[in-house]
This record gives sequence, C-alpha cells and structure tokens, in this order.
Amino acid sequence: MAKKKLNENCSLQGECERNCDFVGREHKCDYYFANQRPEDGRTLKQTLEYEFTDDDYTNELGQEFTYTEEVTGKIVNIPVELLHNHHQNPRKEYGDLTELSDSIKAKGILQNLTVVPFWFETTGVGCDYPKQQAEMGYLVVIGNRRLRAAKMAGLTHLPCIIADMTHAEQVQTMLLENMQRSDLTVYEQAQGFQMMLDFGDSVETISEKTGFSQSTVRRRLKMTELNQDTLKEVSDRQLSLGDFDRLSEIEDVKTRDNVLKHIGTNNFENELRKAIDNQKRTAAKSRWREAFERLGVTEIDYDEIYSGKYDYVSPGYIDLLADVSDLENKMEDGVQYFAAFSYGSIYIRKERAASYEADKEAEAAERERANAERNERNAAIDQAFKRAYILRHDFVMSLSEAVCKKHFANILWWAVYFDVEYSDIYWGDFAGLFGIPEPETEDEAEDEVYFGVLKPKVQEEPNKALLYFAYTCSDDREGLTCRDWNGEYNSNKLLSILYNFLESIGYEMSDEEKELVDGTSELYLHREGEEE
Repeated sequence: MAKKKLNENCSLQGECERNCDFVGREHKCDYYFANQRPEDGRTLKQTLEYEFTDDDYTNELGQEFTYTEEVTGKIVNIPVELLHNHHQNPRKEYGDLTELSDSIKAKGILQNLTVVPFWFETTGVGCDYPKQQAEMGYLVVIGNRRLRAAKMAGLTHLPCIIADMTHAEQVQTMLLENMQRSDLTVYEQAQGFQMMLDFGDSVETISEKTGFSQSTVRRRLKMTELNQDTLKEVSDRQLSLGDFDRLSEIEDVKTRDNVLKHIGTNNFENELRKAIDNQKRTAAKSRWREAFERLGVTEIDYDEIYSGKYDYVSPGYIDLLADVSDLENKMEDGVQYFAAFSYGSIYIRKERAASYEADKEAEAAERERANAERNERNAAIDQAFKRAYILRHDFVMSLSEAVCKKHFANILWWAVYFDVEYSDIYWGDFAGLFGIPEPETEDEAEDEVYFGVLKPKVQEEPNKALLYFAYTCSDDREGLTCRDWNGEYNSNKLLSILYNFLESIGYEMSDEEKELVDGTSELYLHREGEEE
C-alpha cells in the first residue's frame, strides 16, 4: 500500500484521508476550507459566510466587517487571508520590510489600505467563472507594502476601504502612488510610465498627473525600447538616469542593449564610447559612399588593394572621419579611382598604369600591405588608449573637494613621487584643469592669470588643487600607450604607476584598460607561437 503524502503545515492531516497537494496553499483545499477552525472558533467557510457583529469583532474605529462587495466609503477590518497584493502593481521589489513590520507590530496600522473586490480561481488568478464557482477576495490598490509587513507582524485583520474602480483606474492609482517614490527602480519607473501610456494617457497628461516634466517622461519612456529582461537584471545596481539618457545616443537598438548589460559597472564608460565611435564610423561610411557615387569612385574590398590591379595614390589612405574634400584634392580628371574601407581609414587607388613593371609592382604591393596592416593595427591600439585617457581624465575631473580631502595623505605622496620622478610640469596644463585658458606669453598676462585667477581657486579648494598637481606631474596624456612602432606590446612603467595612483583614490579600470596595460589585448601584434 502506497504511503500517504503528508503536509506537515496542515493541522488536519490526522483526520484527512487524502494525499495532500496543497502544501503552502492550504486554504485552497476544500476539506481545509470547510473544517479548519481559526482563533475565533469558526471554520474558514463560516468566516466568509458570517456577518461580523459587535460581539464577534469590532475594529478600532467601531466599524464591523461584513464580507461584501458594497462600496460604502467606511473603513472596515478585513481578514488578511482575503487580501492579495495586486498582480499589476508597478512596484515589483518591496525591499527590507523588517523596520516597517516592527513598527506595525508596536503601533498597528496607522493608515488604511484601499482595496477592490476580486474573484479568484483556485490557482489565485482572476477568473470569468460564475462567482459561486470561485473564491472572493480583495486586491490591494494602495498599501501593498503595508500588507506584506503586516503579515510579517502577525496581524490577522487590516483596516481597509473598499473602492469601486475599473481595471484601468486601479493600475493608474497604483502608478500615481508609486511614481513619486524615490526608491522605485529605474525599471519599475519606466514600466509605470509605459503602462499609463498604454491606458490612454499622453505624455502631457502623465506629466500633469505625476508632476514629472514632459522631457523626463519621454526619457523614461525611451528606456522601454531597451531589452526588458536586461533592464530588469541591471536595475538593482547603483544606476544613474543620466547613464540611461546617454544610452539613447546609440541609435542601433541591438548595440544599445549590448551596452546596457554593462551599465552600473566599471566597463560602462568604455563600452559606451566604443559603441559611439563605431556609430560615427558607420555614419561616416554612409557619407563616403554618397560621395563615391557623386564622384564616380568605385568601392572595392579591402583585400583587393594589394592584388596588383591598382596604382598607389599618395599618401595611400584618408581618415574615415575626414572631409570629402581630402579625396577630391587627390583626384585627377579622366582617371578612374577606387576606394576600400578598413577600420578607421579609406584606402584610395587608381587604375593600374600599363607601363608598371611586374616585379616592382608586387614588391610595392606587399610593402604597402604590410604598412597598411601596421597602420591599421596601431590606429586601433591608439584609439583604445585614447578612450582610456579620456576615462582617466574624466575621473580626475569628477572628484569633489570632499573626496580629495578624504584621500589627502595618499594624494600628497603621489604628488611628491610624480614631481620628483617624472615631472616637467607645464603651468598651462595645471591651470587648464581648473578651466582656465592659457594666458598670452607676456609675463604680465601670465601673472594676472596665475595670481589673479588660479591662486584663488587653489586656495578655495586646496585638496582638489593637490590632486590636479599630482595628476599634472604624472604627465598623463592621450599619447601614452604600451605598443612599439609595429603594434607589439611594450610595457609602460609610467602608465602602470599612473593606474596605481588612480586606483588608490577610487578609480576602477575597465577590462579593456587592464588588457591594454598587461599586454593581453587582442589588438596587439602577436607573433606566431606567442600566447594571445
């Protein structure tokens, strides 16, 4: 004989003869529903059918609870087992309820909940069945967090007002209640505005109802274009709405979603810059192709420029972001030109001259190919180091006087170290960090700038000034790299020490920066047999 499936949570297991399929939802069991006796001595079924009187239960305001759908505007106490968190509440995360639960346990519920009657299937989902085939309960429209905390506190009844609201009115009420909360995640806020839009509100009416500006509403709605699974996944991080605004600079939705995965991490700034750089290159290609069509230039594959079919056009290539006039200035009348795209450049060729000797042609083509590969490799490495420099510089500029004061001793050490070891400091670089333009060369003009403008700034924020001094002495610049002329890795002691300095005051290196500095980046030339 098979062993009976038990439910340790059910007090009726001793008398029930059936296997239990209601673990954790005992009140859904018809036997439990008809026979379980709560503290007031009635079964749950009798509780639902019974109209409370003064002798049975009276709430603190002297109102009796009658199980009903009637809307009276009065506060009534409703058993917590009949109250359900609204399934369309925009607030998905309720946070730590311990403090609220302790307060409710000590002082009770100080503000009533607003609820609407609702009929449930046995699965707990709303139904279209005749009411006699379903269970009645109440959906909480206002007070979902209080409901959870009250259950934790052990309350059995909660003060509620039963309201008459359409489905749209319920959702809009919850949205308006939650939109003003400062602890809503960016995911929840974006979803909330989208739901209001879906229920017929315009950007203007959403702005009026919530108090947010129309531009803010549009910015939040822009977030709903992002991948919602990824957005929900990252919403628990320390995020800035400004970062989401910057994501909108990326036009391609797929690329935007890929960068979204990094938001709130040390890789976000770098990934964002890479995406925007790639976007600029894509736009530039489109602009160049329009110029090719207008000028009669034929586009060819990059590999073809080394095939020996074409003559070299000095200097051979044009920066992708350059002006079209750079190409027009190279062109001669009556000559057919060809162009090929590579990473950050456009390679220009013309028709092959019939008199060109084959051996010189092959030699020149191979030399050109090698040079082009090196140039492309070095350009990609330099572009990555340029992004890294911008990240370092922007970090230094973002630090407040208070943060610099916190790291005073550390910054002082690095200022001394860089000054002694590396510094050939230029006053204009130091003043530039304060936003002061370089003075004219005359001594009088320099004194006026340095003593009249720079000195007060240094005295006003001495800790920040010390940071700027240390950073200036470090000689950080866009041209710092870890490559040699051929694109192979070449360690840079100054750059490694510079990162040690910045990390000691809170800087976080992106993954790309780490790979550039330690030589593991795929951008470097790796000789055959070397590990990449």
